[in-house]
Amino acid sequence: MLNAYFSLGHNPGGFRCWWRRLHDDCDEQLDNTHLMRFAGRFARRVKAWGNANGVPVIYCKAGERKHLIAVVNMNVGGGSAG
Repeated sequence: MLNAYFSLGHNPGGFRCWWRRLHDDCDEQLDNTHLMRFAGRFARRVKAWGNANGVPVIYCKAGERKHLIAVVNMNVGGGSAG
């Protein structure tokens, strides 16, 4: 079970710093169109990786108790901590 936390994405300055690292210190492509494409590609890659490695990808909404969902899925799948 993987749970991601992206600290740079929690404030505008951190997000902009992360974006600049990816795009040679340039904000030229920092717009909704490029962000949506980037998010879509990332989601498809995570899902493909999960399928290839036998890791279920579960989408959760804000406010859901993800740790409870994880406990249920670990008990069903017979996973182990590691």
